[in-house]
Amino acid sequence: MQWDLYEDQAPTRCAAAFAGTIETKEGAIISFTTSGYLYVPDRSAPHAWRTDSEVTLKSEAVEFAWLNRAKANWSGACDMSTYLHRYEILLETN
Repeated sequence: MQWDLYEDQAPTRCAAAFAGTIETKEGAIISFTTSGYLYVPDRSAPHAWRTDSEVTLKSEAVEFAWLNRAKANWSGACDMSTYLHRYEILLETN
C-alpha cells in the first residue's frame, strides 16, 4: 500500500484527504481517495485526533470492478503523542 496525505492544518479541526493505491497479492491495483476531516473531540487531550471520511475506490481489474460502485466510510483515531493510528473502512455494497 502506498498513500499520501493532504491536511489543511488547524489546531483542533482540519480538512484532510488521503490518496493512494493498494496492490493485491494477485497484482491487481486498487486506487483510493478520501475526503473528510481530522478533529480533536476533547480539547483537554489535543494529541488525540479522530477522523471521518468518505472513501472512493477504483480498480480496472475485473475481479475488483465491484469496488467502483461501492460506498465506504473511513473512521478512526490517531494519538500524536505515540503516533499510534487505528482506522477501519466500512464498505457498503449494493
